[in-house]
Amino acid sequence: NEEGYAALTQLASDRDDSAAERYWSKLGAEAGQTFCMARHGLLLLMDTEGDVPTMRRARDFLEQAAGRGNEDAMDLAVIVNFQLGDQERGRRYVQMVVDIGDPERIEKLRQRGFL
Repeated sequence: NEEGYAALTQLASDRDDSAAERYWSKLGAEAGQTFCMARHGLLLLMDTEGDVPTMRRARDFLEQAAGRGNEDAMDLAVIVNFQLGDQERGRRYVQMVVDIGDPERIEKLRQRGFL
């Protein structure tokens, strides 16, 4: 059950069980659960230490989640694409955030120099 993966991911996060959170988010992401894709992408980014292949895997999950409307994934897709040097791709996600119209998210993009 895809939604079960999301619940287990959140439960693990709430309990500060990072190993379980990584496990459940990965399974959920691979099953196509949007929240899990965003969380797994974030956790991969946190583990990268500049490792480009891992950053690209994270980007793939984040972009899928962003395409399904996950706003946190949109924000992270902007950042990871710019970190990977793909400004054109990053700008697509900047535009997604702008199109949502959330003033706080837009201001964060502005503060980070993406707008």
